[in-house]
Amino acid sequence: MLRYFDSREAVFLELLLEEWESWLDHLAVDIQAEHDATADDAGSQARRLAAVLAETLSSRPVLCDLFAATSIELETNVSFATARSFKQRAYGLNDRLVELTLRVAPLLTETAATGFGRALIITVAGLWPFAHPNDIIAAAALESGIRLGTERFQKDLGDIATALAIGFAAQCGTEPGPGPWP
Repeated sequence: MLRYFDSREAVFLELLLEEWESWLDHLAVDIQAEHDATADDAGSQARRLAAVLAETLSSRPVLCDLFAATSIELETNVSFATARSFKQRAYGLNDRLVELTLRVAPLLTETAATGFGRALIITVAGLWPFAHPNDIIAAAALESGIRLGTERFQKDLGDIATALAIGFAAQCGTEPGPGPWP
């Protein structure tokens, strides 16, 4: 492997990019189905967007693990050329996420959707390890009545993504439509 990659971390960065692209391919299909449903107001759009993102991300544990490991581990032992290539491709994938986001939530501006996409990935990177801790932490949480795992991740991510979409819409001047805000 190291004949083709400059480090173990570079291998995982490549895997991250492949998983990310695959998720976006599947997300495009799911978003097309969501786009067919109508939602007039920003609150409804935000909830629909958050639901499809949370559902699709929670079904991709490898992608979420890799997002969580990116800045603290995977970007630490790579060459400049690998880092540059990774960042260029990652920003391109975020641009694609922006395009998909705007299909479901057209009341967001492109600037708002860009901020939303970046914040979503950062949220996944932090929330995934919180919802999927090691066995000792999971046992301690369960003893305290706190349920963790994929269900918790999906619910929390959906709630946070809804708030992010509404917040970015408000920050960029998108006024809510006639429906109630969640």
